[in-house]
Formats: sequence, structure tokens, C-alpha cells
Amino acid sequence: MRHSGGAGERTDVTKEYEFGDPFLLDLPKTVMNAVQRGGAGAPVRLDPRDFEVYRTEYTTRSATVPMVDMSRSMLYNGCFNAAKRWR
Repeated sequence: MRHSGGAGERTDVTKEYEFGDPFLLDLPKTVMNAVQRGGAGAPVRLDPRDFEVYRTEYTTRSATVPMVDMSRSMLYNGCFNAAKRWR
């Protein structure tokens, strides 16, 4: 499975459930899949292949961190103080 971030808002599009998907079940489609597979009648028997879940919009987060080289070469060349003042 490829995901570009954590699960976010639910969309109106559904898909067959795969392991690891958020379990946002579309109950009418799930029951309809079971009826189509097993025929009309009671009881309706659900199979793992029948589950339909809503897709979600994946959200990503990022952070930017300024890093300063604190090695002696920066200090000897006079670059350390200039790097600390940069904004």
C-alpha cells in the first residue's frame, strides 16, 4: 500500500476494503455486495470480500528546521557568528 500521509477527511468514493485501510464502512454497498454474491433471502451472510469502505483524503505534515554547522572549521573561518545571525 502506498499512502501519502495520515487519513484525513472522508470522500464519497468507495472501494473494496484492503488491510490497513481506515474502516469507514459504507453499509448499504457492503450489504448489496453480499446480496449480489449470495442471492436474495435471509440471513444475508457477509464475507470479507463484501466490505466497501469510503476513501479518505490523505493529509501530510512537514517541518523546516534551520541547522547550523558547529564544527571548529566554521569557528576558525569566522562563519559561525554569521550563520547564527542569519534569519
